[in-house]
Amino acid sequence: MSIYALTKDLINVEQKSRSFMNVGVHTNITLTEVVCETSKNGNPFLAFYFENEKGERASKTEWEVNANKPLETMNADEKAAYITKVNNQMGRIAAIAKCFISEEALLGINVADFTGFINRIKELLANKTQGVKLRIKIVYDYNDWATLPSYLKYPWIERMDLVPDDKTRMEIIDGIDKVVKSKPDDNKYESNPLATTTKVESKGADEDLPF
Repeated sequence: MSIYALTKDLINVEQKSRSFMNVGVHTNITLTEVVCETSKNGNPFLAFYFENEKGERASKTEWEVNANKPLETMNADEKAAYITKVNNQMGRIAAIAKCFISEEALLGINVADFTGFINRIKELLANKTQGVKLRIKIVYDYNDWATLPSYLKYPWIERMDLVPDDKTRMEIIDGIDKVVKSKPDDNKYESNPLATTTKVESKGADEDLPF
């Protein structure tokens, strides 16, 4: 019996594109899913999932800032550092949310904790993302995961109908945006926070950035 006999399965192999977007600036992106859940370790998170026209995905996950101790027991420096991290995180979430909802709606958010905040963001985004095309930037974070940046000083997400190609200031910034992995063999892309706990529950990248 010859083993060299072609079958339909061999001739018509289904070919798939790369699952995740590579580093760089990407256009015609849609926000396909917003997830508010709790990890297996009991940590609440908010995850934004983006997709391009090829079906490649990218994500941005935000975890509750670790306070280490109750706010009322912190000294002035500890409290200032904690509030800065919380404000930076809210700014990143707002940068995404304002592509779809008004500033007035965002300013109306006033909740007691992180879980309440991310649930309110998800509620406001419901049925608001369809048909909106985005431009986003993907870079490597300090753990070599490909995701959206954590700084606020430079643009990394914007609506293409409001910021056309000839008006955008989004670009890869030398010395700030990491586009080469520290360990080239690693294939890391921020994905499902419920399936990947080693990276997404670690210290936020913004803690090391002066932006």
